Amino acid sequence: MSFFQQFIRHQETVGSIFPSSRFLADKMISQIPNSPIRVLEVGAGNGVFTQKLLSYCHQDSQIVVSELNPYFCNILNERFSTQIELIQGDILNYNDDNKFDFIVCSLPFNQFPINLIKKIFSHFKSLLKPDGKITFFEYTYMSLIKAKIEYIQFKQNSLFPYRTCKQLEFRNLPPASVHTIALHNTPEIIYA
Repeated sequence: MSFFQQFIRHQETVGSIFPSSRFLADKMISQIPNSPIRVLEVGAGNGVFTQKLLSYCHQDSQIVVSELNPYFCNILNERFSTQIELIQGDILNYNDDNKFDFIVCSLPFNQFPINLIKKIFSHFKSLLKPDGKITFFEYTYMSLIKAKIEYIQFKQNSLFPYRTCKQLEFRNLPPASVHTIALHNTPEIIYA
């Protein structure tokens, strides 16, 4: 079954008909230090970012990968089972007292209701060390077309003032913008 078929069957959780490009993967990991750290990848799909993390991160880094889709979990397990810790299921059900230095997120936020988005970012904040950061991407033009006004306001008011880096990548289909945020600097996220 192809990436396209997974998109057709699971549009609520698979954000594109194409896997991410290696150029987007380079941008997604560019802010990660090359020292022993603990990284959480959320929404790993077929492992494009996972492969980059494994080739870039320090050999003593720990990489934990979360994926909801069973088809993609099988691919990740086949490709990386000895190199990563794989969590199959909803990231909101995952807790770990050993906090992360960095979260690399590929979730399609444009397709989620605002309360779910806020809940996810609040949960990410609980998983990060105080100086930890999160990197996520959005499809550049899709965010203008599909994003709900609540999500746009949430980004502008609660996330983007704390962004440490924004990078555009046009060699991806569709083009994407990558955001790195110092999440512990953000205000408390209320998602009632």
